[in-house]
Amino acid sequence: MEIELRIQKKLKEVDELKQAVESLKISAQRDIKESEKIFTKLIESIEKIQSEVIELIGANEKASVNQAEELMKKLEQEIVQLRRRDAELKQLSEIEDHIHYLQNFKSLCAPPEAGVLPSITVNSDISFGAVMKAVCELKDNIENFCEKELVSITKTAGDGLKNRSDFKNGLKLVVRGAVHLSSVSGDIEGPSGYSMWTQLLFGVY
Repeated sequence: MEIELRIQKKLKEVDELKQAVESLKISAQRDIKESEKIFTKLIESIEKIQSEVIELIGANEKASVNQAEELMKKLEQEIVQLRRRDAELKQLSEIEDHIHYLQNFKSLCAPPEAGVLPSITVNSDISFGAVMKAVCELKDNIENFCEKELVSITKTAGDGLKNRSDFKNGLKLVVRGAVHLSSVSGDIEGPSGYSMWTQLLFGVY
């Protein structure tokens, strides 16, 4: 009789363990799918930030090039005017009529009327140091965060396999930090349409 009771007890424990294992499998699959969604969203957000960074760098480059080309155009026009005056002065110096020379010399030597040209410095080796620093910091933060969370997840799963009572109580795998991942995903958009991270990076509001 006592043996039968022990057998029944063991069978019950086996059933409980089977149920716990099945529950564990379901929980693991659910957390796998959830983590896949989180990482997919994170990748999409990073790709969005990458696209915005490239777009803004290109826009800054285009604006600087256009400004430099406009300045070069004005300078070239002034050079043409100065060369024409220089040629006229040389021709005038060969004229023996001194009165005619004096009448025209003053007008030819007067500086050409021109607006104030903007002062611009064009760096042929454009470097967005602040941008690259921010991008590298974002990369390091994400890598450090993922490394810490992976250790935490591994420890949580390992601690759950110590004894049978853990299975009976229902072992559950939890992907910690999901909220933190979503918080750095850059999905929040600012008024200009760019992600908040990109706006802070470039000062675009």
